[in-house]
Amino acid sequence: MKFDHDIFLRTDYPVATGSNDHISDLDITGATRDFTDGAPFAQELLGVFPDKKTLIDLGCATGEVPLTMRAAGMLAVGLEGSDKPKRAKLGCWSQAPDIVRTCDIGKPFTIVDLSGAPVTFDFVTSWGVLEHIPEHDFRCCLENILRLMHKDSIGILNIDLGWAEAGVHMLWANHPEGGCHRGQSDHEGCDAPTRYTYLQEILPKYFTIDDALKQSREWSYCRPTAIELKALQKAGDHIHAKRSYWWIRKQQLVQE
Repeated sequence: MKFDHDIFLRTDYPVATGSNDHISDLDITGATRDFTDGAPFAQELLGVFPDKKTLIDLGCATGEVPLTMRAAGMLAVGLEGSDKPKRAKLGCWSQAPDIVRTCDIGKPFTIVDLSGAPVTFDFVTSWGVLEHIPEHDFRCCLENILRLMHKDSIGILNIDLGWAEAGVHMLWANHPEGGCHRGQSDHEGCDAPTRYTYLQEILPKYFTIDDALKQSREWSYCRPTAIELKALQKAGDHIHAKRSYWWIRKQQLVQE
């Protein structure tokens, strides 16, 4: 499975030009610094689900996750909103450029095969990316994820609940952090839902949340692992510790 060989990306928005990540000259979002090794998680997924072999990683940065997952036996590809790692020829962009492409995942896109039929994946993953999508594009992003899933697909979404003040977590521009792990606002008189409450409300409109699968074992997440999370919490790094994991299944899209 490789782009422009047996799968083809179709989009009018090849770069997320409206994203603060792309506009900023500061390298503060990790697009050019994230070289996460996805092999341990790929091995774990393949061990638990031996019949599921295909995966797409949304917001793949340097592409190290799909690259290392390939080495572990997963047929992984990736999409990245910024072209900075591509222009710098970092990681996968130089080593295996046919398994990564740039794409604004907050705008409509499709991936098709040689016949033009939509391509779906056994796994759809996204690690600390969806919070970078502007709120007015978020529903389109969720619809894009639905189109990448077949009836037995599994999605793992890792959505950061902190760091809105830096301006790069655009989804949270209008949502207070509040008691994000309690679903309650710490802001007296604030009518805006907290970030966690917002996700609790909107994600089930598009997906079935599979908490049973999430809690079935101590999964080795790519970012951060359970050990890393404890270290972050101990160090008081609330920005990177406040990540929320959602295991999702496909359901019929609700039209509003």
